[in-house]
Amino acid sequence: MFTMKQLILGLLLIVGGITGFQAQSVNAAVKITSTSITSKVDTPLNLKSLVKTNYASTKIKSVTLTTSQPVLASPQNLTIGVKVTATDKSVASKNLTLKVVANNNLKQRANMIYFLQSAVPYIKGNMSVTKAPALTAQTWGGNVNFSGTDKQNTEFIGHNPGVFVQNKQLKIGAAIKVTDAKNRAFVYHVDKIAVVNPLGYTKAGVDLYPSITTRGTTEHIVLQSSVNASDKLIVFAH
Repeated sequence: MFTMKQLILGLLLIVGGITGFQAQSVNAAVKITSTSITSKVDTPLNLKSLVKTNYASTKIKSVTLTTSQPVLASPQNLTIGVKVTATDKSVASKNLTLKVVANNNLKQRANMIYFLQSAVPYIKGNMSVTKAPALTAQTWGGNVNFSGTDKQNTEFIGHNPGVFVQNKQLKIGAAIKVTDAKNRAFVYHVDKIAVVNPLGYTKAGVDLYPSITTRGTTEHIVLQSSVNASDKLIVFAH
């Protein structure tokens, strides 16, 4: 027979063991210690190497996004969600600040638009498109097959905020480099900047729609991005 003292001591040992086990389980769970991460413009986002946890890197099975793919075309601060899965099957999720910074060692690639500190990929589109893609620019008006030697206009559309977030920083004389499908580079210089309504009219009533969207007879490009819910920023460069 057990004495009352022995029973109480045994009960305390059992409770202590359970409590200790629970504490160990909580402490062993993976936790994300990063609050922000930094990546360069036009550089693949390697989350596994950037996101820090309380585990050794060898204990991390995967790090994935829980939000949409971020835009890495221009310097800006973004909020992203990440999920970390450890080899012991514990999981942690957290929202982080992604600081996209300038890349001073950009490698020229085909089908790109370079200006200021931005490196914006573009795809072929057409004027039936009603919304620019999320992660790239897209040809829209003029000759949608960008050439650089056809003596025609090509209009590129892109989001702001997004790939064209730096458009508003462009000034008269600023250089814009566009590469074609063969990675040949063509440099243009900004010679006109305007804000138009959805019909292509400026506040003064000037109709710029034809010069924005038609092919024309001179070699030039047009960049279009949003100013607000309705107005568009139009950048002409020859």
